[in-house]
Amino acid sequence: MAPNRFSKDRKPRDVTPFRDDAPASIVPLRPTTPGPHRPESPVDPMSDRPVTPAPPEWTSYDAPINFTWVIPDELCGMGWPKSRDQVRFLVDQGIDHLVTLSPEKIPPHYAFPNLKHTLIPVEDFTGPTISEIQKFIEITDDARKEGEAVG
Repeated sequence: MAPNRFSKDRKPRDVTPFRDDAPASIVPLRPTTPGPHRPESPVDPMSDRPVTPAPPEWTSYDAPINFTWVIPDELCGMGWPKSRDQVRFLVDQGIDHLVTLSPEKIPPHYAFPNLKHTLIPVEDFTGPTISEIQKFIEITDDARKEGEAVG
């Protein structure tokens, strides 16, 4: 018979796995990767880990949710930009071409006539088709040739 894990003779563990007993930091921080052009990172006093505060544009109220550069100054990803302020934020970040994947959630791109917009309708909760992927790759290739950023 196998040993019972609920027996009274079982010695409790000293440490619970996957549990961090250190208190959470008050300031939202992200881990850093050392690089040749990156200054020394400050240290979080709560955990003594090197960290870098998130850039202000990542915490802006005008930024679309989850805005981040996938390839700096060329390709970014984000949630649906709902307002003109969020689209203005994208234009201020240097986005020249906005690609929308959901036909139900069209951003207010019409307020910015110099911003190119393309709709690639992908059904919710499904992956894009090969032709939709190829269309997106064509858009990004053309934008790269023109020195434009895609979002």
